[in-house]
Amino acid sequence: YRLSFFLGYIFASERRTVLFLLAASSVFARCFFSSGDLSWGADAAGHITYAKITADAMTNGDIPIWTNYLGLGSPYLQYYGFLFYYLIGLVDLLFGDLYSSMKLVIGLSHILSGLAMYMWIRSVTFSRRAAFLGGISYVLSFWHFQQVIVMGRLPLALFYMLLPWPFYFCEQMRYRKRWGIGVTGTATTLGMLAFTHPGYGFWASFFWGVYTLVRMGGIWGSNRLSLLIKGSVAAALGSVGLGGYLTLGMLLERKETGLRDGIDLVSVADPVWLQVFGWSNFRFWLVPTGVDHWYGGYVGASLAGLVIYSLARRLHHRNSWTLEPLVPACIGLFLALLLVFGYRWSVLQALPVVTPFNA
Repeated sequence: YRLSFFLGYIFASERRTVLFLLAASSVFARCFFSSGDLSWGADAAGHITYAKITADAMTNGDIPIWTNYLGLGSPYLQYYGFLFYYLIGLVDLLFGDLYSSMKLVIGLSHILSGLAMYMWIRSVTFSRRAAFLGGISYVLSFWHFQQVIVMGRLPLALFYMLLPWPFYFCEQMRYRKRWGIGVTGTATTLGMLAFTHPGYGFWASFFWGVYTLVRMGGIWGSNRLSLLIKGSVAAALGSVGLGGYLTLGMLLERKETGLRDGIDLVSVADPVWLQVFGWSNFRFWLVPTGVDHWYGGYVGASLAGLVIYSLARRLHHRNSWTLEPLVPACIGLFLALLLVFGYRWSVLQALPVVTPFNA
């Protein structure tokens, strides 16, 4: 009863909900601010090295120029952009300690990712409770932690923080007085995603495009053509105009960087359904899956069960609630599951944009 009363008090105010989300996210992400140095294991060594190079260059008044020629082989750093390292360098101008600067950027990115997800879901559902659940789930997703900390893919902390914002700004384009903010915000954040990780940025743009088209077909009515033009301008400015700074270089320099012959990661083991619902990782198998790789802890049975229960309730009371927001969500979920669990299908393996990544 006291918990329900407390949550009712929190969700009665937008400010209290956001502050509670940020406070809870700070507790959940406290491991990012642990004392000591960062681990140099897995992929982290290269990212720490280039963060150090960038920070030293900026300290000397220089701005390093990013190129796909940068090393450690393909597709490692050639698949990353410069934004994370530039941000580390700028923060390090204030702190003068590389590890502290990296912890601050990575930790705050993880915390603020929950706020980003909250803003998007809030703009779609107009529900603080639904948005809070989405934001806190995004922060707590073990894959969100594992890919950054265990796998050492440090720039992805920034990528996941930026990821919900193009979808949020997409929602703003349907308001007459906010379409300018929607277009510029979408273009900027799509470009920033590409500047962080061009490969992931491509798939973010793909899912954003699917989401936008489905949303326009559902709720935008007579404004559909106008919003289609606005969305096309935003995509052209963001994914092509800004993102092309890196993706065009990857295309033109593929002979020198080893990308000419293509990348094939089909030899990497695939995730299994048990890992989607069970908290497991390559160090601790709470749910034995019979596979031996370091993927795991994606979603969790508790969250999946809660979502299914919520959907069932909404469908039961469909007369008082539109089904439209479910359509782009379900289509996006279906496509994501298709790419992951249908990865070995010949029709997907024939697509060059699929094979550079593993399932």
